Amino acid sequence: MGHGDEQGQWLPELVAALAGRRVIAVSAGPRHTLANTADGAVWSWGYGYHGQLGHGDRAGQFEPKKIEVWASRRPTPASSDGEDSSDGEDSDSDE
Repeated sequence: MGHGDEQGQWLPELVAALAGRRVIAVSAGPRHTLANTADGAVWSWGYGYHGQLGHGDRAGQFEPKKIEVWASRRPTPASSDGEDSSDGEDSDSDE
């Protein structure tokens, strides 16, 4: 995940798309990952069908993509332990 393809990795490997950036926090769920960088950016990648990547769509990302909504405000620590990390709201909810 994060290497531009769908192949699993058995050992940790540098995510090339984040090379040169200081990653200060990472949170990984079963199908997607979030990373905060020292410049305040939040990046996400993985399975996005439920909108959990935070890009305003349901597309999956094979490499880290910057979440633009965080460009104008400082993020809080990322967490992807649930199924929806995009905005705190469940878009599939009946409420």
